[in-house]
Parts: sequence; structure tokens; C-alpha cells
Amino acid sequence: MRSRLMGLAVLALAASTLAFAQQGTGQRVVVEKKVRGPEKMDQMLNLTDEQEAKIEKLRGEMQRTMVQNRSKIQIARIDLRELMDADTPDRGAIEKKFKEIGDIQIKQRMAMFDHHADIEKLLTPDQKKIWKEHRGEGRMEGRQRVMRRMGGRAGFGPGCGSGCGSGCGSG
Repeated sequence: MRSRLMGLAVLALAASTLAFAQQGTGQRVVVEKKVRGPEKMDQMLNLTDEQEAKIEKLRGEMQRTMVQNRSKIQIARIDLRELMDADTPDRGAIEKKFKEIGDIQIKQRMAMFDHHADIEKLLTPDQKKIWKEHRGEGRMEGRQRVMRRMGGRAGFGPGCGSGCGSGCGSG
């Protein structure tokens, strides 16, 4: 009996929803895609075709460098895990591997610094002003996207979601 009543209630709800549904007006709704990252900066800077071409070449080179460095770091981390999982871990070898990973990370950060410097060399004084004002926004947007995907939870940095600012405890 209950299941029949529930079925009738669901059917009535569906029927009322369909009765109040409106037909489309025939107009297309155009959703503007939000421009992010390098494309957003390119628009803000109002780059010339020549500047765009040179910057695109620099980006390709930078992406290759970053991929190579990331793969070196991943391989070194696998090596490190194996060293640490050994029956008798070699402290010297482990320390050497940590330094190797750190050196690659420093190279990666310096490559990014050099990349930004190379781009800045291509800009006019007015474009440099805009560049300096807005260059950190892309990183913040990326972090915000990651946080939204995680459901707004903390998860990076000290504490990894516990303690002050994470919504746990009294702060």
C-alpha cells in the first residue's frame, strides 16, 4: 500500500513538473567561456602578432623543460622510495637523493623565473605594468579551481587540513 502511494506521489510530482514546463523560445543562449591563464594575460596585454608568436615559442620551450624536470623528479622519488624501503637504508645515499630532487626543483623554479624574464623583455613599458600587476592572478585562479574541485577543503600547506583556518576546532 505504501509503495503504491509513493509511486502515485512520484507520478503526480512528475506530471505537475511537466505541466508547468515551458517550451523553448527558439533563441540560443550563448554562454561566454571564461578566458583563463596565458590567454587571459595575452588579451589584457593586447599583444602584437609578433609578440604572440615569440611568446608562444617561449611557452613551448618552457613546457618541454617542465615536463623533463617533472619526469626527473618522479624517477628520483621512485629511487628514493626504494632506498628508504631497503632492509638497511643507506643514510648517505638517501641524503644524496634528497639533494638531487631539491636541485632539480631549484632548476625548475629558475627556469620559470628565466621564462618570465624572457617574456618581460618582449613587452612595452605599458604592457610590463599590466604584466606585473596581474601575473600572480593565474596562480590564484588555479588554486581556487583546485579548492573548488576538492569541495572547498583545505589540503595543501602546513597542517594539510587541520588546525587554524581549516574549519576544524576553535582555531
